[in-house]
Amino acid sequence: MPFARASEPASCLPSPMAGDAARSACSPAGPQQAQLARLWLIWLAAFAAALALYVATLAPDVLMMDSGEYQWSTWLFPHNPLPQGPRNLVRMHVNYLMAAKAFALLVPLGSWFLRINLFSAVAAAIAAGNVGVLTFALTRSRAATVLALLALVLGQTFWTYSVIAEVLTLQAATVSGELLLLYFWATSGRFRWLLGLWLVNGLAAGAHVQNGLATPIYLGITLIALWQGRVRLRQVLACAAVWLAGFGPYLVFCIQRWPPAGAGKRPWVRPQRGSTPGGCGSSARRCGRGGCEGCYSSG
Repeated sequence: MPFARASEPASCLPSPMAGDAARSACSPAGPQQAQLARLWLIWLAAFAAALALYVATLAPDVLMMDSGEYQWSTWLFPHNPLPQGPRNLVRMHVNYLMAAKAFALLVPLGSWFLRINLFSAVAAAIAAGNVGVLTFALTRSRAATVLALLALVLGQTFWTYSVIAEVLTLQAATVSGELLLLYFWATSGRFRWLLGLWLVNGLAAGAHVQNGLATPIYLGITLIALWQGRVRLRQVLACAAVWLAGFGPYLVFCIQRWPPAGAGKRPWVRPQRGSTPGGCGSSARRCGRGGCEGCYSSG
């Protein structure tokens, strides 16, 4: 079970596929709540430490290449142009753009560019918290938890993406969250963890379609649980509903931007003048000779 004490015997650590009776027999409410509070403390400590590091080393302003594209795309959202037509829809990380823009609007710190960079730092810190809790829940070892966090938080690639505008840190937060929810459900049998897993996966797939690669795996696990009687049909339908709710913004965006029959070969939409964070500023002039109207982004 996810909240067992380290001193409990191995016989009181049921298998993830054990029945509800076995889990209930060795998961008293008192110790379970105590361990839940302990895991929350681990999560908060890992989150705070990672966030402090990434804020201290955060990129302060506008960036180049993909990061600059994300900074500008969040400003334009949901009126992003599609320079290559419908093919760009696969690169439209709709839920990322939506979440990052909401974050930038709610956190009035510095420039727009700094806020989008800060969103990556927060997402990376969430991933660190998830990894810390999952590692401790699996190993019951403080040393293993610290080593796992150091390897993740101080890793060159992860650290680099955590201080610039980048969708991959949000992907790390959602993937680690999915694994944590899967562990909690498998070891406790509580449906709310499975429902949360499907919601997070739907949101994640809408942020980056690569996250949809895990959806068939979760579907197989859920169907096996249905066959074993661990979940009911209405619960499976509820999982499908929350997944669609999470994936819905991306799906609606694709439907709205899909060109009608008989449209031209390049049905992109040009942004209006002044549609950059700084108006027709220096970054807009670098995009093209046409000023703001000459700028394109694939999101």
